[in-house]
Amino acid sequence: MSKIPILASINENSYQNAYLVSDNSEVIYRYRQEMLTEPIDTIEYLSYYVPNITEKVCISSETANTYSYAQLHSADYPWSYVLVTHLQNYTSRLSTQNALLFAASSALIVFAVLLAVFFAMRSLKPIESIRNFLESPELLSSETVSDSADIKYIAGRITQYIQTNQELKDELNDRLNLLNETQMSALQSQINPHFLFNTLNMMYVQSTDALGYEHVLPLMILDTSSLIRYAMNPEKMVSLETELSYTDIYLSILNLRYDNNLKIVRSISPDTLAAQVPRLFIQPIIENAVFHGFSNQRNEECVLNIRCYRQATKDEALGEANFVVVEIRDNGKGISEKKLDELRESLKYDAISSAKNIGLRNVVQRMNLTYADQFSLNIESTMEKGTCFSLRFPYVE
Repeated sequence: MSKIPILASINENSYQNAYLVSDNSEVIYRYRQEMLTEPIDTIEYLSYYVPNITEKVCISSETANTYSYAQLHSADYPWSYVLVTHLQNYTSRLSTQNALLFAASSALIVFAVLLAVFFAMRSLKPIESIRNFLESPELLSSETVSDSADIKYIAGRITQYIQTNQELKDELNDRLNLLNETQMSALQSQINPHFLFNTLNMMYVQSTDALGYEHVLPLMILDTSSLIRYAMNPEKMVSLETELSYTDIYLSILNLRYDNNLKIVRSISPDTLAAQVPRLFIQPIIENAVFHGFSNQRNEECVLNIRCYRQATKDEALGEANFVVVEIRDNGKGISEKKLDELRESLKYDAISSAKNIGLRNVVQRMNLTYADQFSLNIESTMEKGTCFSLRFPYVE
């Protein structure tokens, strides 16, 4: 408000008008304003106004009075400063000053030329020193360039940049060497699965010859081989339908370990099967539910519920979004409130790594890397009644 007199003095000129226009396209100040705010449409000179831009400059010649339009947005408040200059009036005002300006400009030009010659002669030697330094930096030091403190500073900074560039070059070479070693290790690691698969195939053939194709042992070997191939597949994302099919294979092997006492209840919504998900994100949660939830229930019926369904939500940032919810519920012994809090804390993205819950932490980190803050994991548990893991992530087909 202390600057209002300055704006008023601008409007008193015959060739300039100043305005304050809010981001809502309302005139909140102009010279001799009658209302607190005025619509922008009432002022023809503000037809070029565009809200919420940093700056805009243009010249209008659509009317008989040609004028320039300048707009600058305030750095602190939700309005813009607009200055309209009537060029015809402004030109006529300037014409009276041209003679004086010409004489003063001529004098300044002569003075500037003399001053430039003086400084050019004075600066020739240090510039030549800098040139020699740039051509052969390894032979010169900043102390030998010039007696000027500024020139020494420039030379020192150049030397520092040269050294930094060399360090970056060395670091890049080290990283390239590490990358080559990593690629070699990856190629070597591909040899080991071939031996494993060949061994499993040989075991499958020999077991079928001895026991028949319907015996449980060759079927387990075949399922194990399929799971290993699926786990080692380099493709990161698969459909939820594919993930669930290999989850069934894992559960069939797990059920044999529990003497077929593991009851699986599935409730899979068909409209979730095409969703793209990270490979093997369900298996660690099932493993946790079975090995921890059913550790003391080998003689009781162990029920594992797997449910997948779509969920539509509205978010201020994302608008309407579709999500997939995967729930894994067991009727196991449950988790105490204290251990449940510790588990939730250990699964946070920035939690300190530990030897506990490695499988679950890997799942949470992979889901966070894939879906960022759109992924969420909710864990609910009641002692002697069971635990429910609920994963929620965006539906991407």
